[in-house]
Amino acid sequence: MNERLLRRRCRRLLKELDIRPPLDVVELCRRVGERRGKPIKLLAHSIPVPGPFGVAPF
Repeated sequence: MNERLLRRRCRRLLKELDIRPPLDVVELCRRVGERRGKPIKLLAHSIPVPGPFGVAPF
């Protein structure tokens, strides 16, 4: 999937979930979990400093 299509799908999902800026990750996970019928559990994880500063390409 190319980035343009991925962005379009993400915008559509956020609209369907009625998620608007500013993004609340806890609320986003709650709504996505409800939609898929399986809760999403957020877990804290320490990241060493200096930590990651970006996302590696696929």
